[in-house]
Amino acid sequence: MSVNIKSMENINIYNYGSSVVIIPTRDKETQFTLRPATGDIPSMIPMTWSEIDYFNSNSNAIRNGLVRFSKDIEKEVYDALRIANWNEILFDDAIEDIILNPTLDKLQKIVGVKSVSLIERVKGVLTYLKNSGRDISTRVDRIITTRYNEISHGKMKTDIVLSPKDTVVASVVVEDVDGLKAENQAMKNQISELQSQMSKLIEVQSKGEQKPKSPGRPKKIVTG
Repeated sequence: MSVNIKSMENINIYNYGSSVVIIPTRDKETQFTLRPATGDIPSMIPMTWSEIDYFNSNSNAIRNGLVRFSKDIEKEVYDALRIANWNEILFDDAIEDIILNPTLDKLQKIVGVKSVSLIERVKGVLTYLKNSGRDISTRVDRIITTRYNEISHGKMKTDIVLSPKDTVVASVVVEDVDGLKAENQAMKNQISELQSQMSKLIEVQSKGEQKPKSPGRPKKIVTG
């Protein structure tokens, strides 16, 4: 059954993220503050349709997935706000899925990000997962960090070229471990060579410091 969103007295708006969301209002001297979520429990405030419409016109928070609505009315809300392809919005759970279960199509969504606030949120989810001890592909980490740096420097068109290797966590891990092993072996070889050179140097110095023995006085010859 379709819901007439614009006629609803209040519509709940949720923040599932870890950052405060400031919501502007028509009254320039006041604003709504949507607190961070507590674990998996989002913060929430009720807003009128007029307030939501103004919020959307003066912020990209709704379009970028910084806030969201109840699943039972979200389609009607996005349709009324004329937000196309709303089901492609990168909410935090979608970002987490991309990081943990990468595919070329999913990673392309990260590469295609052009919003500073959105890429900061992607970087925030990545950091949260890493701090939580989750197994993150170094390739995915590198892709997100590279795109973050590009946008931070005003580069909207990315230079990132994705490859099938970017989606295979296991092969990435093996590749990185092999690389570390090679670096460690090279370091061991360098240390061994330095030790060998040091031993030779000490040997040369030791020989140079040895003094010849004094012949002493010749024995006195007694003749009869």
